[in-house]
Amino acid sequence: MRFFDTNYLFTSFGNTITESSGTGTLAFDEKTRYGWTSSGENTDGDTAWVDCVLPTGQSIDRVFIKDTNILLNTPGLYNLWGDVGGGFESLAAYIDEIISNEDGTSHLYIFSAAVTLDRLRYYGDDTIVADQEKTIKQVYAFAELGRLENFDNIVPRRERLQKISKLQAGKVDVIEFGRHFSFKLGLKAHYNEDDNDVINMLAQRDNPFFIWINDNTESIMKMYQEPFRFKDLYKVSIIKPDSLRFTKNLYFSGIDDSINMIEVY
Repeated sequence: MRFFDTNYLFTSFGNTITESSGTGTLAFDEKTRYGWTSSGENTDGDTAWVDCVLPTGQSIDRVFIKDTNILLNTPGLYNLWGDVGGGFESLAAYIDEIISNEDGTSHLYIFSAAVTLDRLRYYGDDTIVADQEKTIKQVYAFAELGRLENFDNIVPRRERLQKISKLQAGKVDVIEFGRHFSFKLGLKAHYNEDDNDVINMLAQRDNPFFIWINDNTESIMKMYQEPFRFKDLYKVSIIKPDSLRFTKNLYFSGIDDSINMIEVY
C-alpha cells in the first residue's frame, strides 16, 4: 500500500491546460466519470496529447496515469514529456521504472529522484485497440509519502448520498447525489522502522493525500473489484480519532494503530 502527496496537476491550482483536441481539463480535474477524449485523432499514427503548465515548479517523483487506451511507446518511456528545469524534453532520462496493470491501461511512472516539475505532457500515437480516439481518465503528478510493507487490514465502505422520500402509494422515491468511499485502516509496525515512520506520518497528517491500495498486486488477483484494482487511487482525509497503542501494552512488542479515512474532492 502506497501513499502520495498533493497532486500538483489539479486544475484548481490555476494550471494552464492545453490539448491537441477535445477538452484537456477533463484529464486534470480529479474526477473520473468522464476524462479526456481526443477528437479527429482516431487513426494510429495520429499524435494526441494533453499538457499542463504549473504556475510554479513543484517537487514530484511519481506520475500516475489512470485509465487510458493509449499504447505505451517502445521502450515505454517516451509518452511522457515535460519541463523539469532543462527545457521541454522527454522525461525518459529521469524515470527509473514504469509499472502497469494487466491490460496496460494504467501506469505508475517512478522517477529515479525527485524533480522540480514546471510542465507535463502525456501523449500517444497509437491505441491498444487500433484506430480509436485517444482517451485518458486522469493524470496525476505527486511525491510518494511512503509505502507500508505490512498492515493489519483495510475495510472499505462504499457510501451513497441519497434523498429518500416516502410516496403516498407506499413506495419510496430515491434521488442519487453520488457515492464515495471511506476506509478503516488497521496498522501494525513490528520491528519495521519504515512502517513505523509511515504510521507516524499518517497519524500527524492534516492535509488530504492519496491512497493506492493495490500497489501493483493485480497480477496475483483472481478477480478485480473496486477499490482494490490497480487503477483505483483515492484522495482522502483522516477523520475521527486514531488509536495508537503498543501491542499487548508491551513497549518492546511494536505498535498498532487504527485510522479512519474518507474520500474527498
